[in-house]
Amino acid sequence: MLLFDAFMFIISVIQIMMGVRTDNLSIINKGMFMLASLILVRFFDSDISIVAKGLVFIIVGVGFLITNVVIINNRKGVI
Repeated sequence: MLLFDAFMFIISVIQIMMGVRTDNLSIINKGMFMLASLILVRFFDSDISIVAKGLVFIIVGVGFLITNVVIINNRKGVI
């Protein structure tokens, strides 16, 4: 299980890095989705409180939004 988690983490980080290098928002979102899925699956296996789980999901969602806004604004030349 730990080996699979490490593999998924590495693959998702590579996807995010490839998307940033090529300025491809769909690849970035795919990598972030893979990472969020890994976090989701591991949360169901842990004894973390529901409040902590909720906060992490909010942070992940805000991370998706911020990343998309920054990438789109960079394409438009705003930032």
